[in-house]
Amino acid sequence: MVAMKILAVDDDEIVLRLLSGMLTRAGYSGVRTCTSPQTALDIVRREATPFDCFLLDIQMPGMNGIELCQEIRRMPAYRSTPILMLTALSEKAYVDSAFSAGATDYMTKPFDATTVAMRLGLASQLAAERKTISDNAEIIDSFIDVLEQTTRHDLGEAIDLGKMDGLLSYPAFENYLYQSGRSVMFLATVFAVKVRKAEMWHQKLPPLEFKDLLRQSASEIISPLEDHGIFLTYRGSGEFVGVVPRNGTRALKLIGESISFGIRESEGRFGAVLPRSVTLTIGDPIPTRLPTRGGILKSIWSSLDNVREKTEAEKNLFAGVEGTDAARHSHTDLSQEKEAQEQHLRDEFQRLLEHELRTEVGEHGRRPTRMQRAESSLFGFQKHHQRLFRGREKALFSRAGTPEREPLAQATTAPGNDLSADTKKNRHNGE
Repeated sequence: MVAMKILAVDDDEIVLRLLSGMLTRAGYSGVRTCTSPQTALDIVRREATPFDCFLLDIQMPGMNGIELCQEIRRMPAYRSTPILMLTALSEKAYVDSAFSAGATDYMTKPFDATTVAMRLGLASQLAAERKTISDNAEIIDSFIDVLEQTTRHDLGEAIDLGKMDGLLSYPAFENYLYQSGRSVMFLATVFAVKVRKAEMWHQKLPPLEFKDLLRQSASEIISPLEDHGIFLTYRGSGEFVGVVPRNGTRALKLIGESISFGIRESEGRFGAVLPRSVTLTIGDPIPTRLPTRGGILKSIWSSLDNVREKTEAEKNLFAGVEGTDAARHSHTDLSQEKEAQEQHLRDEFQRLLEHELRTEVGEHGRRPTRMQRAESSLFGFQKHHQRLFRGREKALFSRAGTPEREPLAQATTAPGNDLSADTKKNRHNGE
């Protein structure tokens, strides 16, 4: 017997009896049934030991199975518990709603014992893994810091980014497209988005921070399209693939060719030199109808080719702009360097000149310059010449018996000016 605690919810008691007998014969002993979603929630909240799996019908009075699935997922203990939807509804709208609400699998009635046993086997493996993780939680917590720094996925690996509305693992994404493509007249638009400089982010960010960056990227893509039935998956190498119904194509085009968003500061050793924002390039969408798996793969690869070509073109464009800016900055740097050298030479010449002046003056004060000495000599010569002329003039008047005259007034008191015309005439006569 398989020790797996299962809760089955369906408003049809006949279906519950058939399902209970089928599971018992398959070896599952811990099966409980319930006919009301509200009663099921009460049972789940009161239960001391959590359930390992849920089997839910969709169409039920009051709260339906999809709403019940959402309520279960809101409980911390059941965020990753397997939930299988068992219903007669196969329309795409119900499939989309069930996966969006957190369903793990979707089965349509009528179903046989073999199919149910196989799906429950997968659910049992998931439950066993959850139990093992729970039992070893303390050990995991003790190694979490080491794992953050040493666990690194290859860039090309399509890693699981965890639970998020509209985000699927890559295998589940392909299955969803194939299941949706079986619907009559289903038309969809497939598109791809690439993280610019994904190689740089992958190399320089710690593993968990890189994964968180991818989750932020997925959220930025899903957010403007969440009302248009988007489903997205991470394909690896910084590339996402998404699908929206044809009526969501216009909303996709309104986003534009790229999305940019800020990120929090990294704690990695390259954190100081990393950009503070991430840019996502959106490739040209592929309108397509998806009848076969071959058509699905062709649409996916065509969308990836589109976004890779656009990213490469942007990379070349930015490289050219950066080269022009580098040349401009180089020219500016050379001009500034030349100006600095010229200023250095001017300063050096001024220091040499000041040194020469200090050497000439010496320790006893500044001596007069040549011009000052020349002006001083000229002034002294004029003074001496005036005194000599007055002495000769006095002697001349004495010999002639003429009373001594008052000294002739100078034409000006400023040194260097010429004597008056009368004074020049008298001096000539005296001589």
